[in-house]
Amino acid sequence: MNEDSFWQPHLKPGEHIVWTESFSPAVRKAERARIRRSTAFFAVVSGGLAVLAGYRFYEAVFAGTGQANLTSAVAAPLFFVFGIALAILSFFLFRKLNLAPPGADHYAITSRRLLALSGAGAIFDEMPGADIAGVIFDSDRKPTELHVLRRNSEDKLFFIEHLPDLRAVKARIQQQFPIAEEAAP
Repeated sequence: MNEDSFWQPHLKPGEHIVWTESFSPAVRKAERARIRRSTAFFAVVSGGLAVLAGYRFYEAVFAGTGQANLTSAVAAPLFFVFGIALAILSFFLFRKLNLAPPGADHYAITSRRLLALSGAGAIFDEMPGADIAGVIFDSDRKPTELHVLRRNSEDKLFFIEHLPDLRAVKARIQQQFPIAEEAAP
């Protein structure tokens, strides 16, 4: 891919590319496999617990000795509620196994902003350098995502993911757009 022709349509007058990188297929595949494994595990466990709670509900309501007791009266609704909640959780976890592909495949730091482009070359997300409030990882142990925080907006983050060296990307962002450190009280 010719870098200049790929990014040129998205650059504003006077803006130039400082750094670019595309996602790593190996990193993306490994991360998606990790998410699928943990999601499948919790879906199976919650499904099994839902079946167990349903069975206990059945025992408490229908398979009793015919004598009503306080334990059955209290336990039956709890088993019912927990069984339904776990069944719903299991259902949505199984649905989550089919992960949607991430929207951004290519990332750039320009002289003025951060850019994320889709595989087709359309702008997926952008963030002006002046709006950067901080840069954090999703995990300190082995980061898989870089979250760029927006100034005055707690709900909208700029995500950079599936790159082999996110620590170097963080350093580049902080070098290009120095983030004012807040003084400790």
